[in-house]
Amino acid sequence: LTVVPVGLTWLFVNLAGAIGRQRTLNFWIVGVTLVNLGLNYVLIHAMGVLGAAVTTLISECLMALAAIWVVRRYIDGRRLLLSVASAAASVVAVWAIVSAGVLPAEFIPRLVIAMILLVAGLFLTRLVTVSEARKVFGR
Repeated sequence: LTVVPVGLTWLFVNLAGAIGRQRTLNFWIVGVTLVNLGLNYVLIHAMGVLGAAVTTLISECLMALAAIWVVRRYIDGRRLLLSVASAAASVVAVWAIVSAGVLPAEFIPRLVIAMILLVAGLFLTRLVTVSEARKVFGR
């Protein structure tokens, strides 16, 4: 479940760095870290390992939202929504394929496939173009 927010965080944190908004993002990172620590303290005591998992999911979603908020003026919200839907569909498709036993889970790491599909979804929905990717990665 955390693959989509992790992928979005990665994308928008890199975009924040590329457009010079890293300092602003750092304040959000500190805030999300404090929320993470507080939730871990409360939920691990109450729920054990499941509490840690819930805290991780909440923290990853908060970090993705914070990164998107920091770069919101540089993105098209409609295209972003299409990309998130595409990424979510990709992750569900990978989960279904692996769960059905078509592809053995130990042979194909789910995270790698999901990230590849996430990137493909970003390009297919034109949230990210090849020229924009080249600018971000300096090529």
